[in-house]
Amino acid sequence: VTFGAIPRPVAAVIQGLTGFDTFTGLAFVYEGVLFGSAVLGFRKGVTHPPTLLLDAIASITALSLKRHAVEGDLRNTTEQLRSIGDNLPGVIFQFFATADGQMGISYMSDSIERLVGEPVAPLDTLLGRLAARIVAEDQEAFLASVQQSVATQSPWTLEARLEGTKGNLVWFRGTSQPRIEGS
Repeated sequence: VTFGAIPRPVAAVIQGLTGFDTFTGLAFVYEGVLFGSAVLGFRKGVTHPPTLLLDAIASITALSLKRHAVEGDLRNTTEQLRSIGDNLPGVIFQFFATADGQMGISYMSDSIERLVGEPVAPLDTLLGRLAARIVAEDQEAFLASVQQSVATQSPWTLEARLEGTKGNLVWFRGTSQPRIEGS
């Protein structure tokens, strides 16, 4: 990438103010996309870094800027999805079961608190807290449906009642499609 020449009168003013007599432009390009640029000024008599070193600095900087941009996009997408989930009339959740028999919830939209009155945090105790709210008559069906879905990797469906935090009864219909982690 070339930036062109600095006109002599401008160069003379810059040299007079800064003492720089040589400038090198760096373009931070990754996969054909320009993420930024920089101009390095060198004083008279200073040894300039090798071009290979400057190329490496430009490549590393471009990669870092690309990563920063991707992380920003990921944060924005995550926030958009969270906002959508929290404003749906139902609840979005991700249940997990491990080979050693542990079960839990790895994600639950905040709308659970609006619907049932149970806060999401702390997430590691949420499954137990919600299961404890299922009315006694529906407990056995709940446990059997979860165990069958986990054992057979078949879709989970359940209609049951929860005791809300305000003493109200909340009817719910839960559905989920199991997925083996990593697939």
